[in-house]
Amino acid sequence: MAYTNILWTLIVVFALFSLMLLPTMNIYQQGTGVSTGMTLTYEAGMLGNMGYSSVQCASIPLDVGRI
Repeated sequence: MAYTNILWTLIVVFALFSLMLLPTMNIYQQGTGVSTGMTLTYEAGMLGNMGYSSVQCASIPLDVGRI
């Protein structure tokens, strides 16, 4: 009995978290980071679609051995 209660609780929590994530995935789908070529259906809703594929610290001068 406890197993089925925990199982249903986990199913409900997963569904709740999935619903809470839908607005975030909609924001990610507005990005342009993923090319329009051969993409899967879920790639446009991931964080990689935001377009931040370049190294952000490329313009910061760093000496060897010093961060």
